[in-house]
Amino acid sequence: AITLEPHSALFYMNIGNAFKDQKKDKEAVTSYNRSIKLRPNHAQAYNNRGLVEGLAHDPQLADSAQRCESTLRRYNEAISSLDKAIELDACYSAAYINRGYMLHKLGEHQKSITNYKLAIMLNPEIKEAYNSLGISFSDSGQKDDAIIILQKSIIFDPNWYAPRLSLSNILRGLGRYQEAISLLIVNLKT
Repeated sequence: AITLEPHSALFYMNIGNAFKDQKKDKEAVTSYNRSIKLRPNHAQAYNNRGLVEGLAHDPQLADSAQRCESTLRRYNEAISSLDKAIELDACYSAAYINRGYMLHKLGEHQKSITNYKLAIMLNPEIKEAYNSLGISFSDSGQKDDAIIILQKSIIFDPNWYAPRLSLSNILRGLGRYQEAISLLIVNLKT
């Protein structure tokens, strides 16, 4: 027989992950909170809770002003959880990526850029950080920097579609249509 450990922080974090995968946000946050209560220095539980808090949505809010207020509150709650994850483990690169994403969604592009750069410094193998950094550069008006980092991202993983699409969108916006098309056609050929 399997013996479950209901007093284990890891047990509750994994239950939270299962709820997150099923998009059961409230249950996931409750599980992460239990994990944190059992192990207050559990950086990964704070990170995962922050991610769920930031990506959750409340379908019952019909009023756009309420949705906007709720979204801002969720992003700020997420950032608070991610701040705690980073406070507990300053080398936890995924928490910097997730905090960068939440800051980007709030329009805090320079802060998101800083977080993505920190994530890359800590773990240069995380391809998502390069793509997200490129998008933040672009959205902050730093198109040349965005192009350079997205080109590096494509070299890093030529088969990953996301940076090709991101770079193609930037090039289209700059009127560089043939370059934009060429980036995407490469994927069609492979």
